[in-house]
Amino acid sequence: MMTGSIRRALLLSVVLAFVTGSVWAQSAAFSGTILDPSGAAIAGAQVTITNEATGAARATATQSDGKYLFAQLAPGKYKMEVVAQGFKTAVRQHLELLVGITSIVDVRLEVGTITQVVNVESTVAAINTTDASMGTPISGSELGALPVLDMNPAGLLGLQTGVAYIPTQADRPSGYGGSTDQDGRSGAVNGARSDQTNVTLDGIDVNDPQKGYAFTSVLRIPQEALAEFRTTTTSYDADSGGRSSGAQVELVTKSGTNSLHGSAYYANRNEAFNANDFFLNRQGIKQPPFRHHLYGLAVGGPVIKNRIFLFGDFERLQESLFSSSVRSVPSVAFKDGVFFYPCRNFDPANDLSQFSSNPACAPPPGGFVQGVSGTSYGMDTSSRPCRQGATGCGPIQSGFYALSPAQITSIDPESTDPAWTGPVGPNPAVLAYDQLLPDPNDSGSFDQLNILGYRFGAPVKNLFNTAVVRADIHLDHADKHTIYWRGTLMHDTINDAPKFPGQAPRLTSLNNN
Repeated sequence: MMTGSIRRALLLSVVLAFVTGSVWAQSAAFSGTILDPSGAAIAGAQVTITNEATGAARATATQSDGKYLFAQLAPGKYKMEVVAQGFKTAVRQHLELLVGITSIVDVRLEVGTITQVVNVESTVAAINTTDASMGTPISGSELGALPVLDMNPAGLLGLQTGVAYIPTQADRPSGYGGSTDQDGRSGAVNGARSDQTNVTLDGIDVNDPQKGYAFTSVLRIPQEALAEFRTTTTSYDADSGGRSSGAQVELVTKSGTNSLHGSAYYANRNEAFNANDFFLNRQGIKQPPFRHHLYGLAVGGPVIKNRIFLFGDFERLQESLFSSSVRSVPSVAFKDGVFFYPCRNFDPANDLSQFSSNPACAPPPGGFVQGVSGTSYGMDTSSRPCRQGATGCGPIQSGFYALSPAQITSIDPESTDPAWTGPVGPNPAVLAYDQLLPDPNDSGSFDQLNILGYRFGAPVKNLFNTAVVRADIHLDHADKHTIYWRGTLMHDTINDAPKFPGQAPRLTSLNNN
């Protein structure tokens, strides 16, 4: 008894899941008026539309005012046939129906017999005249024809009025040219906050509540797996899925058709076509590799013609990039037990009297200070410590002083503690460790005397795998009852930049969703 209840509950859950999916599935509509040559409405005309990809057909008769309406249609290309007694049969081919729009198709019939057929090649204007919502749909043909960075369809959003799409910086690893954890400015619509944008995929909410980027969903959909999409920028209604004050982004995945179709694609980016990073170039550092290898395969077709269809897409992105990184490292003098600091002479007009006994601020005798290793150190033209004899290295400049290892030892409090048995002055273990670090080549962001910067093009290698599979079942020939299932799998390996050249990444993130 319990087993039967569980089975019925599971069956009910499955049915509800399918019903919910059908309620929220994104769709479009056809509407229009059938007229005679004089412009008068024709009542009772038979209007039939057929999905050219799946063969699903619907029919309706015009009302007394000659109007007809086909609602809840799947986006795609349709064939329309209009039949009325006393008139020639009118046929419209390749009418492209875009997501989120009710397309208006008015047909003016010619006097004749039904057996006479008038074929008209025409297009449907992608203009919404049925409600106040504003937005531009991007069709499948446009997705395939327009050049997009990293084949990321979000880049096409910037073609719409009021939409600002901001890809990441060129030297920042970013996968598909979108936003990263360090850069949340993926875009905005009409100045609204990016986290106010609502993203739906096949009618299902796929917003990323954690990061809240404007055009990024929790499910990555390759461009080759998208049939079309639309961004409604303002005045949207409930049909658009609107639940926030920002834009509404509607994405629709491809599905299989009655004909077997597929594609293989490859895209490449190379540093040969890029300028070097500004900071690397300033330090005379050669431009590191910056390479994208993006390739994939998409296949779709029928399992049972006019009834069951399958579509699948696999895409792999391999990145070999760099991050212009600067690390804090000790100066060449500090690594040898010499400590630099700025100083100035006592000024009675501005300084407190207790500082009157401070020693005079003057560079050490001879202008150079010897370290533990016996190497002497001065200052370069950028007021940074340098080894004596190095190009551009001169005496320590006025306004700076450097303590030798002996002077540091003399002021070490432990030097007067008879119970202390450890090292006094510069610690040999610390000095030995510092020698393992590279010499600085940048001023850095610390004191710019003892702790400087080491800048390099940190190599970053990432891997993004995406698989999308969709199955569509048409329960009736009129396409009024359909069931679809879509699965998306992401397997990513994202590496952080290494601490220093030749080291492993500081952090490796694995994403398996």
